[in-house]
Amino acid sequence: MRGWWFIGICVMLLMLRPAAAQQSSGQSIPLPGADAFDRAQQALRAQDYDRAALEASLFILLNPSYSRGYYLRGVIYAQTGDYARALADLDRAAAFPAPDTALSVSLYSIRSLLHAQQGDAEAALADLNTGIEVVPDAAVLFVSRADLYAAVDELDAALADYDRALELDDGLAAAYGGRGRVYLRRDDLPAALADYDRALELNPDDAAGRARRASIYLRQGEADAALADLDAALRLTPDDAGLYLSRGAAYALAGRQPDAAADFRQWLAAINRQTANYPEPLRPGESVIVPLAAGRLYRFTFEAQAGQTLRLTAAARDGAATDPLIVLLNPAGEPVAADDDSGGGFNALISAYPAPDSGVYTLLVGHAGGSPDGAVRVRLEVVLQ
Repeated sequence: MRGWWFIGICVMLLMLRPAAAQQSSGQSIPLPGADAFDRAQQALRAQDYDRAALEASLFILLNPSYSRGYYLRGVIYAQTGDYARALADLDRAAAFPAPDTALSVSLYSIRSLLHAQQGDAEAALADLNTGIEVVPDAAVLFVSRADLYAAVDELDAALADYDRALELDDGLAAAYGGRGRVYLRRDDLPAALADYDRALELNPDDAAGRARRASIYLRQGEADAALADLDAALRLTPDDAGLYLSRGAAYALAGRQPDAAADFRQWLAAINRQTANYPEPLRPGESVIVPLAAGRLYRFTFEAQAGQTLRLTAAARDGAATDPLIVLLNPAGEPVAADDDSGGGFNALISAYPAPDSGVYTLLVGHAGGSPDGAVRVRLEVVLQ
């Protein structure tokens, strides 16, 4: 669903318009308590929600039939997570004439979002349908409804609404991005790529869009293009651990094993909540079965001699969806090799690592982006002495 950034946009629409009524001559006149309305907006900007709600309530007391006051207080309550009172105020706002179409668009968008946040997709859809009836040329409402349709797997309806939004505003990055996500779910990679290209042309700082376009490049085997997008996404959102997992896959595709290992290790460090140091060293030709779980990281050690070629695997039970990930550290503790899915299915395999140095190596075993849960068989083999 759409995030709270959309409420921020709606608040900005509100703040650009003063609290005023229209005379029959068309001139604006200040409403009673307009200073309270302004103070409420200032408090909202400062995230002083108690003061904002108090000032908005004063304005409503003086203007009990003016929709914008209820709208403002509803937004304030929404920002505090008080959805019941937020919806009640937005319902009251909808019961009175809206002073402009921007308020109608914002009101129905926010009310739909609040219903969706509470898992009531039917009420969310009803709000968007009403909003579209009231303001039929509001492209953003079609995007919101398309997002909702996509969330409940009504992909044909979602595509139709994205198309309609772009007919109304062909510069709407969110519509291209949303339609690209639907095309991606349908494995229509050329159409998805075209939409992400356009979305990122309009909004180059969309880190999530860059990550999704990178996923298309990865599926097409275009490692360099994927790396360019993932590098840009990480500059925008350096704390997004999933981007390291994706970039590790891109490095692996490009044959840059140490870089892949470094990024996969970064992913494991980010998700790690429990580290288990296996008490016995791995021995060539023997297997160890460990229970993988979300956030759990295993550390195995073993000795290797310079010139040996090593094969390391982490494999789930047949038919299981467990998604193991392995990272090999050299005796200096540096990541040198890694793998996610090369072992067939979701299994991890480093098929032939030529050990350049003698010493104690460490194998990290965790999970990638699929299922974290299940038994995993860890095995070390020396395939060439």
